[in-house]
Amino acid sequence: ELFPYLWDTDGVLDNPEIPAGDSIAVPGQGDYERILEATGGTAISRQFAIGEDWTGIESLTFWHYGQNTGDEVTVELLDNEAPDPGPAGWTLAWADEFDEAAGTQPNPANWGYELGDGTVNGIPGWGNSELQYYTDDPANVSTDGEGNLVITVEEADGSLDCFYGPCEYTSARLISWHTAEFAYGRIESRVLVPDGGAGLWPAVWSLGTDIDRVGWPQTGEIDIMEYVSRIPDEIFGTIHGPGYSGGAAYGNTYPFPGGVSADYHTFAIDWQPDLIEWYVDDILYHTATPSDVAPNEWVFNDPIFLLLNFAVGGNFGGPIADTTTFPQEMKVDYVRVYQPDDTAERFEASFVDDVAGWRQVELPLDSFVRSADQPAGAPDDGLTLSGVNGYGFAMPASGSLVLDQVRLVEAPPPTEVVVTTLANSGAGSLREALADVATGGTVTFDPALAGGTIALTSGPIVVDKAMVIDGSGAPNLALDGGGADRVLIVDPGVVAEVHHLTLSGGWGWQLAGCVLNNGDLTLDHSTVTGCTMATDAGDFWQGGGGIYTGAGASLHLVDSTVSNNTAAWSGGGLYGFFDSTTVIENSTISGNVSADVGGGIRSLANATIVNSTISGNVSLGWHGGAMFLTDGVTDMSFTTVSDNVGPDWAPSAVFVGTFGPSAATLNVGNSIIAGNQWFGCFLAPFGAGAVAINSLGNNVFSDDTCFAGGTDQIVADAGLEPLADNGGSTQTHALVFAGPAMDAADAASCPTHDQRGVARPQLTGCDVGAYELDFEGGLGQALTDSVMPGTADLLLVAGDRLERRYVFKAWFELWASSYDRLWIGDGNSLDMRFGGRVFLRHESAVGELQKAAALEGGAAGGIAVVIDQIVFLDRTLAELQLDLAYDVGASPDRIADAEAALADGYAADAGGLSRDAIRHFGTAWQEATLGIQRL
Repeated sequence: ELFPYLWDTDGVLDNPEIPAGDSIAVPGQGDYERILEATGGTAISRQFAIGEDWTGIESLTFWHYGQNTGDEVTVELLDNEAPDPGPAGWTLAWADEFDEAAGTQPNPANWGYELGDGTVNGIPGWGNSELQYYTDDPANVSTDGEGNLVITVEEADGSLDCFYGPCEYTSARLISWHTAEFAYGRIESRVLVPDGGAGLWPAVWSLGTDIDRVGWPQTGEIDIMEYVSRIPDEIFGTIHGPGYSGGAAYGNTYPFPGGVSADYHTFAIDWQPDLIEWYVDDILYHTATPSDVAPNEWVFNDPIFLLLNFAVGGNFGGPIADTTTFPQEMKVDYVRVYQPDDTAERFEASFVDDVAGWRQVELPLDSFVRSADQPAGAPDDGLTLSGVNGYGFAMPASGSLVLDQVRLVEAPPPTEVVVTTLANSGAGSLREALADVATGGTVTFDPALAGGTIALTSGPIVVDKAMVIDGSGAPNLALDGGGADRVLIVDPGVVAEVHHLTLSGGWGWQLAGCVLNNGDLTLDHSTVTGCTMATDAGDFWQGGGGIYTGAGASLHLVDSTVSNNTAAWSGGGLYGFFDSTTVIENSTISGNVSADVGGGIRSLANATIVNSTISGNVSLGWHGGAMFLTDGVTDMSFTTVSDNVGPDWAPSAVFVGTFGPSAATLNVGNSIIAGNQWFGCFLAPFGAGAVAINSLGNNVFSDDTCFAGGTDQIVADAGLEPLADNGGSTQTHALVFAGPAMDAADAASCPTHDQRGVARPQLTGCDVGAYELDFEGGLGQALTDSVMPGTADLLLVAGDRLERRYVFKAWFELWASSYDRLWIGDGNSLDMRFGGRVFLRHESAVGELQKAAALEGGAAGGIAVVIDQIVFLDRTLAELQLDLAYDVGASPDRIADAEAALADGYAADAGGLSRDAIRHFGTAWQEATLGIQRL
């Protein structure tokens, strides 16, 4: 519906109510619809007290009842006025002089009435135990013919009911709500207060126009003048707001030694943003600013409406003296408002009346152009839409305009928003981006923010709609809670993804030190670290030093790290509550501490853990240094659980148990549970529910507590290196060469990659646990760490993508050490002719090699090798040198030297090279090394 409130015109406005089914009923209207009808004049307009921000608006729409006249109808926007010049530049903008004939009621274009004793408003006695009943009777409010509006308090005739019984007094209360509203300027009224005895309370004041939405005192009240006749020589100037209302209001008084009622006085406020000044007869006597009411909220930078009233009695007016007689009068000479001149820049668009009857018109805001006629002082900086001061319609040639349902259509929110600042809030901030982005959209970060930290000084980031927060464009970017609050909250039902961010420094009470997840959250290539969950009295539902996933919520942790978090109860790293779902993939849970159970993970629901590492976590109170699992099924595969610690009296790394009717199950396959402080698993059927640890086979355990099966290994040393950065996005435990986990996994269930992204398998089979021992870029480790020179007579080098430098290093180690033979296996991808050869230092080693059955492709030292041919080292070195000479484009002289060395080698006795061959080889090796560098 469209009401005439606050519309201005030099014609006539009507507001008929149209019943459904009427010939001019609006399409889709309800039973009744108010429409706005203008006739005569040149225009109708609606100006705003404060410029409105329309930057997110795409178009202006309205229903127009046309006559198919072909007339063009112009629509005008007022935008971006010049700066306020301050009090010295204000001019008269609105006034009521009350110059009408005697007995005239207040101008309805300026004033409306509030009626009754406040009971129907829910505030009997108007919230102050006042005794009057407000009417619209001319006997209570009308002009006197001498330039005054007179509000008269009379004794009631007993026919009206008040909250205390039959009403004793009648009066009037005028409001400009819906007729005139203001923001800033000088508001001034010349008033003669009554000279009666105690109990009288006239006032000129204001309330916020949002009072129907926020209530009092949040709306703000400015008392321009209050007079109570029990204090006949003072007037009051006051503000009321949240935390400073009623008797605690912020105000001041001004004294009149001869009494206030002796003459008219002019009461005014000068009002600017964050500043109100009170005047009486042009004397400044009170000032208010936000600092005067701090830490409470200043609520006086919004539009207000005016009130004129005359109350009786009440909490502030006080008891009515026996000497007080009635009627009593409050006389108002005028009310005036001074404000800056209208300098708003004008823009216009138009449409044609070419349809008979109703149609909905939509005018895109970008179709408005600057008008030819502009007020003096108007800016000329384009349609900014950041401070729209109003809009209007020019009357068409027909002289009639009928409108309904004027609406703003918001532009669709952006599907991608870029964060451009590390600031906690404001333009370009992450908080603003989250508010602006469309549901399902993506928030990214300017690359210039890489390595920076967004300090969340005003609380956690709250994700309340589906979105992706992607930090991949600004590597090493962190969100930090500063130890004061959580970092991230995901609301129920919200699907959210967070990529490539570090969440740190969070603090949460009882739930979630860093991330409180009540939705569907994916953390990808992210780190949750250094967060604390605190409590003063632990209970089973409390925990989650890093992440807490609530009932019905889900967490997908992929290629991420949850490390060095602390829970003052359970789940130092992760906590999954009843009916939640947790999936951990290619991730590391390490270094977390719980004061109770589950140093790494506490789960009361279903979980899946694959290709992940759980290491170095500590439970201080009871079992489950790594994991404490109840009330659900946990499926764990290709995962390494090591170096976790429980207390001496309850030292298990993995706890699987129940304390009630619910079942708890751990299904574990192709995983390592070894190297923890004490024993691996503890099965605890403490309740009626079934509990089980089921081996799916091919595990490596350090003891028999995890219910090993036939294909499992129980070993004293699982062959794990310390947790370290071994490539990929997370830390892992590398496998030692030829350890029990190598090639020991079930090939049928082997993932395509390990936790780091290294392809599985690297050799003939997949490795157990999260780490696949690889030789791409890692042959040097196999040579120098796993099989050091001089420790054995068999050096093993294998891999499907051997790099040249490692092949050269391999035979150089053989030549310089006591190794008798060298295998280079699986040469399918070699670009030199080494594949399937066995290089022997001495001819006598052939027998030993045959005994190892390597010629038949069997396993020797844990690696299967297929041998195509056997050559002796003296000849092979020369062949290698010749191959290098060809491959690196050596000079003809060097190639000739290589060919000569090869001939010398074949002519030499088995077991050694001629001096010439050694000399030729040495010079060729130097050139080959340079060639390798060039390659």
